[in-house]
Amino acid sequence: MACMVLGAIVDFAAFPFAAQSLLAPLATTTIVFNIGMANYLSKEQPTLVNVLATCAILVGTIIVVVFGDRCSPVYKTDELVARFEVVPMIMYIVVVIAFLAAGCLYSEKLDKSCDEQEMPVPQRKQVAFVMAAVGGVFGGNTVLCAKTVGEMLKTSASCRCGKGVLNWYTPLFLAALGGNLLMQIKYLNEAIRRFDMLMVIPVYQTFWILSGTFSGLIYFEEYKMFFEEQGPIKEVMFFTGTGMALGGIFLLTREHRQKQVRKAWEAAPEAQSPLSIGTPSPSAGSWLVNLMEGGAHEGDEQPVSGSC
Repeated sequence: MACMVLGAIVDFAAFPFAAQSLLAPLATTTIVFNIGMANYLSKEQPTLVNVLATCAILVGTIIVVVFGDRCSPVYKTDELVARFEVVPMIMYIVVVIAFLAAGCLYSEKLDKSCDEQEMPVPQRKQVAFVMAAVGGVFGGNTVLCAKTVGEMLKTSASCRCGKGVLNWYTPLFLAALGGNLLMQIKYLNEAIRRFDMLMVIPVYQTFWILSGTFSGLIYFEEYKMFFEEQGPIKEVMFFTGTGMALGGIFLLTREHRQKQVRKAWEAAPEAQSPLSIGTPSPSAGSWLVNLMEGGAHEGDEQPVSGSC
């Protein structure tokens, strides 16, 4: 818990000093650390896929840092507010609101359908996927709000720029920051409650990074840096690095999850019985299918089939 709080404080402190589109992709290193600690605690040797996925994440992150926007101008409060009124930002806000509304409604609909089918809560894969995506987008909004509040604090510390935090816009940004943060935590926790964390976290982290990156590119007009200053080569390299990092997340978590599936199957009574070799029982077969999907957990009874 202390590490989480300290990490959040350090993240907030870093936002005013670098471009948002540069900082957001760095969150991929969290997955590398988590999977690495999981392998260390379980005393497992890293496989070739582990090594390649980790290298892809680290190389992609380095490419983002090298070719990303490293400028951090000082914004006046009026400038920050005016950026919400430009056409690209209005379009982005409309798309995000529509996505969040659709995701929230669809996840509730899927959850009710699962209740009608009496599907156990920890096996609701589709519900968890949608909730993780919604939580990730709320997380990207949190990044944007934190960056904006950080810019106001930086403005206050500057002797040559306007009002800083001493204006009526600050409570609005703080309220937006707190609201998005609470919704982010709510949907992430609900997604983890409904399915395997090794599926939920990569989905959440992917949407978090994409939302945080694109909101920074649009709101702070960081995309102009590619077209006006750095040229198409650095633009391609920046998005290539982001794609490599996200692809590495998928490979790393997929490999770690397959290890857990193999361990669980080896520990299953059906797998150890000579009578079951070549003639698996229907319950054992359905258990394996659900386990390969990440839905079976130790101690669960026979899974209930369904589309949730």
